[in-house]
Amino acid sequence: MRLFPPLLKQKTVMLLFFVNLSLLYACKQEVFIDKAINETESSNLSPDDYSISEYAYNVNIIYLIPKDRDTIAGYKERLSELFLWSQNWTKDEMNRHGYPDKTFGLLLNNQNKVLIQVIRSQYTHAELPYDSSLGGATKAEDEVKAYYAANPTSKASEHTIILYPSLTNGIKATGGTPYYGRGKFCHALDYSLLTLANVKLDNPTGKEARKWFGGMIHELFHGLNLPHNSENSADQGKAIMREHFNYGLDKLILTATDASIFNVSQVFSKVQGTFYGPVTSNLTLTSSSYNAANSTINLAGNITASNPVNKVIVYVDPHLTKDIAAGVAAPNTDYTAVSFVTNLVNGQFNIAIPTNLLIDFDTTIDHYIRISTIHANGTLSRNLGMYKFKFDSNKVPTINFVRSEITLDKTNWTIASFSSQNISYNEYAANIIDNNSATYWQSRWSTSATSFPHEIVINLGTSQTIKGLTWLHRSQGNKRPVSEAEILVSQDGTNYQSAGTYSISNLTNKQFLDFPAAVNAKFIKLNMKKGHDGTQYACIAEIEAF
Repeated sequence: MRLFPPLLKQKTVMLLFFVNLSLLYACKQEVFIDKAINETESSNLSPDDYSISEYAYNVNIIYLIPKDRDTIAGYKERLSELFLWSQNWTKDEMNRHGYPDKTFGLLLNNQNKVLIQVIRSQYTHAELPYDSSLGGATKAEDEVKAYYAANPTSKASEHTIILYPSLTNGIKATGGTPYYGRGKFCHALDYSLLTLANVKLDNPTGKEARKWFGGMIHELFHGLNLPHNSENSADQGKAIMREHFNYGLDKLILTATDASIFNVSQVFSKVQGTFYGPVTSNLTLTSSSYNAANSTINLAGNITASNPVNKVIVYVDPHLTKDIAAGVAAPNTDYTAVSFVTNLVNGQFNIAIPTNLLIDFDTTIDHYIRISTIHANGTLSRNLGMYKFKFDSNKVPTINFVRSEITLDKTNWTIASFSSQNISYNEYAANIIDNNSATYWQSRWSTSATSFPHEIVINLGTSQTIKGLTWLHRSQGNKRPVSEAEILVSQDGTNYQSAGTYSISNLTNKQFLDFPAAVNAKFIKLNMKKGHDGTQYACIAEIEAF
C-alpha cells in the first residue's frame, strides 16, 4: 500500500485556465481488491484525502461536465464500484497469464471510494461532439491538460479517462460526446443506471448497463496502451479488446498479448521508473515456413532496438473487406487479429503458431502476419514487419511472404534535380514517384548518352521519418536494372549524409532497402553507381519510402 500526499481533494473544480481547443464485448464474483489500511493510517486521513494506492502511478479519472449539464446523481459511488470491480477483474486476468498481483492503479480514500476529479467545461454538450474531425475530443483533452498545468499534483500518471454525463438517464443512455481511445487519453459516458447491480441483471436494463460498462473499460484499456485483438480458438472467453458488450456477465478475457502490454504499462507499476518515449526498432525476418506435420506457421528473425524488448508480438490478421477500405494497418482493422507472444533471446526470436488456434481461414482474402515489439519502458513498436499470405481450401497457408510496409504518402513529392532523363520517350525522372509501376525513368540514351553515376534527388515536401526505401525496376523491354546505389538524405537539400550503399538484386518484384536506423529527412538523393547489364544506362520504375 502506498500513501500519496493529500494532493487530490474530491471537489468540483472550476477551470481557471481555458484553451481552445467508440463501443465493442466477464463473469466474476463481486469482490474488490483489498485496500485495507491500518487504524493509525486511517485515523490520519480525511474522506476527502484520496491518497491510498499500492501503485506508483494511478489512472486519472476526469468527470468533464459541459456547461449546460451537471454531474449525474450518485456518480462517486456508482463509478467507484465499477472501476474497483474492473480493477479486480484485471488483476485476476493478469494472474492467469503469469503476472501475479498486477493491475492498474487507482487512488482511493479511506472509505474505498475512487478519486474522480470534476472539471466544469467551458463548452456545451453540443460543442463536444463525438466526431473527432469536429474537434470535440481535442477540446476536452486540452481542457484537462490546462487543468493539469494549473494543478500539477492532480496528474497521477500519463493515462486519463474522461467521462461525460449522458443527455438522458432512463434505461437508454444518450451519448453524442467522444467515446474512444486516443493515445493516453480515452473517453466514455456515465448515466444514472450505470451501476454494478444493474450490470449483473439479466434483463434489458442489465444489457444496456453492460454495453456502456464494457465500452467504458474497453476504451480505458485503449488509453492504457492496448490495441484491438481477438481471442484464439482455444481461449475460454471473448477478448475484451474485440467484443465487450456483455462485460460483467459473460466470460470476457485479456489475451496473452494484452497482459504482456499491461505488464510494462506505467499504471501497472508499483515502483517509480522511466516510461514511454521514442524507441527505434528494426526487424529482419530470417525464416518463414509452414510445418505440415505440426500444422504450424514457423517464423524466426532478428530484432535490434534502442530500448530492451520485453516481448515479441505476432498478429495473424485476416484482411476483411471493411479493412481493405481503411488500409492494412489502420487502427480499427484488427478486431479479428489473433495474436501470439514470444521472447527475444540474444536478439533473436522463434515462434511456431498452431493454425488450429486461428479463427478465420477465408480463401478469398489476404491474411497478414504483423510483428510488433513491447519494450521495457512500455512503448509498443507496431508493425515492424508485415507479410501477406493466403489459405487454400484445406486451411493450409501459402507461406511465401511478400513483404509489405506502410509507405509514405507521395502526394507532395517532387523531383528536385536529376543528372539526366530521356525526354524523347517520356522517360522522365518524375515517373519514379507517380505511383504507376508501368511508367519509368531512364537515363538519357537517345542523344548525348550519359553514363554512371546517375543521380536523382526527391523533395518530400516536408521533413519526414524514414526507415528505408522500396525500389522497383522497370519490368518490360530493356530493363536497365541498377545493381548498386548509395542513398543520401538531407534536411535542406544542400548538406547530405549517407544512409548506406545498397546492392539491389536483379528481380522484378519490389525490393526493400532498410536503413541502419530511422532518419528525418526532406530530401532523398539516389546515387546510382552501376547496373546489372553492364551498360552505361539505368532505369527505375518506382521509388517509395517507409
